[in-house]
Amino acid sequence: MVKVRFEGTSAEVAELLLKFQKEYNVLSVSREYANRGKSQYVRVYADVQGATSPAPLLERLRAMLEECKERESEIDAQRNELTCGELCGEKGRELLVQRDEVVLAIDALYASICYLERNVKSATA
Repeated sequence: MVKVRFEGTSAEVAELLLKFQKEYNVLSVSREYANRGKSQYVRVYADVQGATSPAPLLERLRAMLEECKERESEIDAQRNELTCGELCGEKGRELLVQRDEVVLAIDALYASICYLERNVKSATA
């Protein structure tokens, strides 16, 4: 069993969990935990029962990470096309919020990947 942390807006976490549950045997899902301060983001933890090897889970998490990095690049490209005035306007702020959400997802995926890799190494040592 491995524990995976999902972090983002409530809607993003719910959507990602649904996708994740289609591919993995999710044993349990925690309640949402609000991030500190005035953050709009939440954390949810899932216990996942996989094969004896975490390799398939690591592979999927890495694929999800690449998808998030591609989305981050798309957002950056959209921001680069805006004029200075548009960057300071509603569209610029909207893109900045989207980018922040993607960066949080990237951070959470990195944390889960590092956790799994570290525990696999310690279990095989």
